[in-house]
Amino acid sequence: MNHPAYGPMEIVSYERIVHPETAPQGKQPSFAVYQGNEPVRYEVNVDAGDLVSFGPAPVIGDQVWDVAGSSPVDRYGNLYLSSSRGVTVISPADEGYSSNGTIPEANLIPPYPSDPAGLRIDASGEPTILVKEVAPGGAPTGKTLEYTWDGSTFVPSTQARRKVADTTPCGQR
Repeated sequence: MNHPAYGPMEIVSYERIVHPETAPQGKQPSFAVYQGNEPVRYEVNVDAGDLVSFGPAPVIGDQVWDVAGSSPVDRYGNLYLSSSRGVTVISPADEGYSSNGTIPEANLIPPYPSDPAGLRIDASGEPTILVKEVAPGGAPTGKTLEYTWDGSTFVPSTQARRKVADTTPCGQR
């Protein structure tokens, strides 16, 4: 990936097995950011430990992962990682890259929706997080909520459209 301030960087996802006695094994998600061969950032949720997968594509379940192109990077430079718990959004930041609280089990509610969620990146690179709504108690409602990038965070799709409309000069709407 090409960071706007630091240039080329590589992001690598990791899974550390913390519960080898379970089936499937419980894993702890983390990622590292490298510049050249030097690590420059590492992020982990030390409280997480029951994930089944964490990486650039889903490996289990019915998670939507509709990514146009060859990698899960959007037009804004955000990288997306999938887990058995949802979507982690890694964005360019002053210190390199940050998950903005979306590393699995760290923040399960908006402003960064991540659980249970899927991803769609269209051909223009525009991202949408697809959240399967659940009722109190965890039962699925059958409704899918859409969150789109407003330039700094994910918001419900109607808010993003409203924000874009509010910033469009008169006569160009």
